[in-house]
Amino acid sequence: MRQNGMIIGIGNTLRRDDGVGPLLAERLAALLVARGMPVQWLATQQLTPDLAEVIAEAAPVALCFVDAAAGGAAVTITPVVCSVDSATTGSHTLGPSLLLYLARQLYGWSGPAWLVQAPASDFAHGEGFSPTTQQVLDQAGALADQLNTLMATG
Repeated sequence: MRQNGMIIGIGNTLRRDDGVGPLLAERLAALLVARGMPVQWLATQQLTPDLAEVIAEAAPVALCFVDAAAGGAAVTITPVVCSVDSATTGSHTLGPSLLLYLARQLYGWSGPAWLVQAPASDFAHGEGFSPTTQQVLDQAGALADQLNTLMATG
């Protein structure tokens, strides 16, 4: 049996498109499990330093962050580079690069990580998604296939 992967969905589900991270993470995890990739997932409004310990304790073979990204028309998947550079922290207090750095330096976790960014345009208060963001959710199967390949090969 393969080792577990981990998906962390980032976003506020009460700020329309910003909530795509947690929902997409949940869908991707279910689809990956159905494809034979044991994956655990968690949702958070923003990344915090304590998640470094959560990652290390879970000891995933691969890690994936899922978040909304203002603008753009398509999903992007990029490797996360372990870094303490403040420019890599993104729109949240703590970005994936710095969290990855903390997990490695403080807890010795090492493994590949990717950032999946879904296009988003509506961050108003409320629930529901803009048409572009909803389309990403509707096409989660194809994205799960890509992640399955990435996470299985590291």
